[in-house]
Amino acid sequence: MGRAGVMMVAALVLAGCSQGPSGRYEDRSGLVFVDFMGDGEAMVGGLGMAGRAQWKAQGDVVYLVTGADGSALQLKKRADGCYEWTLGVLCKTV
Repeated sequence: MGRAGVMMVAALVLAGCSQGPSGRYEDRSGLVFVDFMGDGEAMVGGLGMAGRAQWKAQGDVVYLVTGADGSALQLKKRADGCYEWTLGVLCKTV
């Protein structure tokens, strides 16, 4: 395999290993949560309701696509590893 082939394989491997979130993140009360699954899917819920969403990480920002129209919620990663969004702060649970 030539140099160009090696570079292409390396780029594909690195793209597949994005540093997105994994596991469950909750607000302080535990009433609002996002469960990030490794396949780009998430379960988003709160107050007894839940639904599936797609997620995509771009740097320190995670986009949760929740609507059929492609609307997305933006979560910004903080220095402590928690995420800020319009509903407050979500931190990883143990």
